[in-house]
Amino acid sequence: MSGYTVRLKAMKADQVPLIQEHTGITKDNNIVSIEADEQLTTTAGDTPIELQFIDSTTGKKKATFNLILKVIPTVIAVSTNISKATYTLLEELENKLDQESDFFVNIDEAVELNQQLSIQNTNASSNINNLTTQNNDATNKMSALGTQNNNATPNISSLTTLNAQADANIAAMQSFGDVTQLTQTVTSLKNEVETARGTKLSVGARLDEMNTQFSDLSKIVSNNPSNNISDLITRINNNDITRIKLIGDSITYGIGSSDTITETSNVIFNDGATIYHESDYTHKCWANFFRSYIARKNSNINFVNAGISAKTTYWFNQNKQYVIDNNEDVIFVMLGTNDRFVGNSVTITNFKNALIEFLAYAKSKCKTLVVLSPQPQPEYTDTNDMNINTSLVNYNLEQVDNIIAKVCKENNYNFIYLCKEFHKYCRYTNTNYKYLLQVLGASNNPHPNNAGHELIWQVIQQETGIVDAQKRNLLSKANIGTVTLGAGWTVQIGDTNISKNRNEVTANLVLQGGTTAANTIFGVVPSEFIPSTQKYFSCDVYNGSQWSRAGVLLDTSGNLIFDAAIAGNIRFVCNISYTI
Repeated sequence: MSGYTVRLKAMKADQVPLIQEHTGITKDNNIVSIEADEQLTTTAGDTPIELQFIDSTTGKKKATFNLILKVIPTVIAVSTNISKATYTLLEELENKLDQESDFFVNIDEAVELNQQLSIQNTNASSNINNLTTQNNDATNKMSALGTQNNNATPNISSLTTLNAQADANIAAMQSFGDVTQLTQTVTSLKNEVETARGTKLSVGARLDEMNTQFSDLSKIVSNNPSNNISDLITRINNNDITRIKLIGDSITYGIGSSDTITETSNVIFNDGATIYHESDYTHKCWANFFRSYIARKNSNINFVNAGISAKTTYWFNQNKQYVIDNNEDVIFVMLGTNDRFVGNSVTITNFKNALIEFLAYAKSKCKTLVVLSPQPQPEYTDTNDMNINTSLVNYNLEQVDNIIAKVCKENNYNFIYLCKEFHKYCRYTNTNYKYLLQVLGASNNPHPNNAGHELIWQVIQQETGIVDAQKRNLLSKANIGTVTLGAGWTVQIGDTNISKNRNEVTANLVLQGGTTAANTIFGVVPSEFIPSTQKYFSCDVYNGSQWSRAGVLLDTSGNLIFDAAIAGNIRFVCNISYTI
């Protein structure tokens, strides 16, 4: 009963209504106690009574059946009251109260329905907008498709014309022979031209740029007041030099030589954990050409080749105290080739800083310091015949050379610009760089071959002046001669840039343009170049449809023999030499 309001309604015998609510009514759980209003007993007779229970939340009413209260008049005189209604217009008020309760119930339902209708109306408006947008998009797409269709009509006509032209081009290309081979040749030539010109619009512009760079760097070298090392030979002859040390990577070590390289027992590096030994003294490399010359001039000079393969300038700087002794005399340094490789993780800034520190340390420990730039690598040459993967390097050798040249100028170090001299030699003799480097097309960091090591030694002699006058005279009189060839052949041999140094005369022999049968003699070399044992050179052969690899044999009679089972146009390059 806690959720209900209790109301007592009665109609007295004199037809005066009575309603009792709130006053005199108490609830205890389900027991209702009513203290009757005194008006309930003012009139004698039967008084019908109804109890109403009104739900406080919903306003709904529950009522009892009529209860009859019999009021009996008393004969005892007591104070009397006049019968009257407890509420004015009670019935009307009750009706109004009931109507009001019903109104609030109905208005709640109306508000809820109105909210639902509002949401439905909003959704409907949104759907209408979406349908309108979709309809507009569909109209636009139909219009665009119509435009594309109109545009496609002339394109189809153009494609038909181009297809006919392509068929004509294919027929024309087939008239040249093997289209696949021709395509490969054209693609190869295109790649060579693009590589040669670099970032320039033409190969000529790239060559002009390189000439300017060489000129600028030559000025750096010529303006270096301490670059005069021509007195080195005087110091050697006067026993003023006790020790010469070469410091470098695998190029200094001797990699690239056709000879087998072994190690000596002479330790050149020992940090307590790792030991490196000096390479042997006999394999053909620029370091051993230098060693042989020093041994002939002054056998008392201690000559050390401290070349260690695969090492960077950064590594040498980290380990400089294990490579350089406190009382060195003459030090030659050639580093920088390996620093640029991605796997070595040496940035160009770290390379420069390491170079500055290492050269300063070396200069402080010796009387004469000579710095060489590295030899050219294929990404720094006029072609990419070596098929170098340039993604393996963080920066190119041209940047390395520029840094070395500038550091030497700023610190007055003796500097030999080896890379520039290679470029000059190749340009003046029309020699491709690949014929000075190891294993054509097979290495991402090719080393100098025998001819390349010879050229390095030649440049060192030229820059230091350590070839004596008597030897220069003998070399200047050495006979180069000519190669006897059949009609249609051309050969490059005997120009003034032939390598004539140490005790050898070396000629770069380039033959092309002739056609010969298989296993036939096609030329004879000058008598001075006839070898004591026969030599074999690789060559390219064109049989009319494709190029193949074959060989040329130089026998002990000086005959050049095409050693292959097919006949065709051949071209080959070789280095031949003789001793004076």
